[in-house]
Amino acid sequence: MVKEERDNVFWERTSMYRACGERGATLIEVLIVVILVGFGVVALAGLFARNLFTLQMNREYLTCSSLVTDIVERIRSLPFDGEATKNIPGLALYLSSDPSHQYRLSRFYEYLEVSTDEIPALRTLPEVLNDSLVQLTPQASGNYILELRLRWKESMSPVRIVTYIAQGGINDLVYAQ
Repeated sequence: MVKEERDNVFWERTSMYRACGERGATLIEVLIVVILVGFGVVALAGLFARNLFTLQMNREYLTCSSLVTDIVERIRSLPFDGEATKNIPGLALYLSSDPSHQYRLSRFYEYLEVSTDEIPALRTLPEVLNDSLVQLTPQASGNYILELRLRWKESMSPVRIVTYIAQGGINDLVYAQ
């Protein structure tokens, strides 16, 4: 009977500890919780890193968009006729004249005598000057096709934009008197 009483006391004490919440966690339970929290932290860190990468790419594409707008507006402000010192036929000839640096974006700004330091997009992505191309192709109608291929990283494919520059369009309106 003494043994039975001791067993009853043990079970009563154990159930009393459980009822009072004084029972501790086992090592396996703690290990499982640590592993689950670890997976959650690793997943969140991966999402955070991916978000930073996406944010950087979006910033670069926004800068590229700003640069395209700058280039197109500068070309649109040039007249078609040969009377002005800077005109669209002169730009097309200048861009295609140097075979080693043919159609480089840097030559576009050289022709217009614009300092690249003045353009915020080029301060953000300076590599775009040497890796990007601006091509003006004359058409039989006297108009031009403008093709921009912008690239600021060696590993990327260029962003390609093609538009039509028409005589009698905004170009002539800018210089209308």
